[in-house]
Amino acid sequence: TPIFTGRDPQDEPGNFLVFKPDGQASRYSHDLPYPSVMNPPDGCGSGAEFAIGAMLYGASAYQAVEIACIANPQGTAGPIDSFALENGVWRQLT
Repeated sequence: TPIFTGRDPQDEPGNFLVFKPDGQASRYSHDLPYPSVMNPPDGCGSGAEFAIGAMLYGASAYQAVEIACIANPQGTAGPIDSFALENGVWRQLT
């Protein structure tokens, strides 16, 4: 597991996600030096709270991002790409 001890101050802050074939996801972030395990429904980024709320009320992940784009137009925007991990293989949904 990589550990991030710092970043170049010139870099933009951000996140990246690691998905394992068993479906487990971890988030690495500019403000967290170790991975954070993600449990569904979960998200990251400027519209995460809106998207998580939408998924808790039955929205698909794609619909949740659409809702986050509407609720947070200053920080969340498309285009939206959607993928599924099935039997260790990524498949684009949209």
